[in-house]
Amino acid sequence: MIKEIKGNPFLAAYVKESCEDNGICVSIDRQKLDENDYAIIKVDEYYEALRLGDTPSSIDFLVSVDCVTNHYTLYLMEFKNVKDRDGFTPSNVRKKFDTVIHDFMSERFGDIFQNSKYQYKDILAYFVHNLLTSGNTYPKDTTRREIELFREPYEFMNKTILIRDINPEDLIVKRIT
Repeated sequence: MIKEIKGNPFLAAYVKESCEDNGICVSIDRQKLDENDYAIIKVDEYYEALRLGDTPSSIDFLVSVDCVTNHYTLYLMEFKNVKDRDGFTPSNVRKKFDTVIHDFMSERFGDIFQNSKYQYKDILAYFVHNLLTSGNTYPKDTTRREIELFREPYEFMNKTILIRDINPEDLIVKRIT
């Protein structure tokens, strides 16, 4: 899968060396992974380059990690550097994950991500931001419906995907065995 992503003429321009955006960075476990073990795709740049007029909202990064022969872990990550509640709307974040799962991975590049020769160890979805307050709770004025909408699971290739909140320093992209 890694070679297929990096060699795809429609994706190659959006393959990156690091996961950094909006002043937020997530580490890659480079002690255990070399550049042939993973592919980082800047998904939002891909959609922006299509110049559709009405560009779909999409997450920042999709990272595929080779775990063992033909088994992979996908990291789906949206980065947000926010100072207060005004910069955070769960329904807007959810739309970005909708796009990557239902369009990018299923339609546009389903030949890669839904290929039966690849098995998934896990598919992890993260909203990576600095908005978590002490005790890992949402800001006080976030409505229950916003939180429920954000928490509804996705299904993809027989995997259940839940969006998790995480601080950037708490996430390391690594091989799952």
